[in-house]
Amino acid sequence: MSRLYLNIRYTVEADTFETESNIKPAHRAEVLEGFLRCQIGKGEDATPAEEREVYTIKIQLDLTDDTYYVEHDCGNKGLRDGILMRVLKDL
Repeated sequence: MSRLYLNIRYTVEADTFETESNIKPAHRAEVLEGFLRCQIGKGEDATPAEEREVYTIKIQLDLTDDTYYVEHDCGNKGLRDGILMRVLKDL
C-alpha cells in the first residue's frame, strides 16, 4: 500500500508549526487542501475541544484509492481543521 503522510505539530502560544512528511514540500499544500475540501459539508462537531499547548495532527493519503486517514489530539474536528487552515496559509 502506498501512502503519503503529513504530520503536523502546532504550538499555540508561538503560533508556529513543524511538519514531517514524505510529500515533496511543493505538494504539501495540495494534499492538505484536498483533505480540507473533503471535510466540507460533514456537519458540526459538538465534541469539546482539548486545551493543549501543542497539538499533533497526522494525515495520511492512500494513493490506491485516494482515501484520507487522520489522527489528532484536538478533541474537536473544527479545531483540527482551523489549525490545518492556519498551516495551509504558510505552506
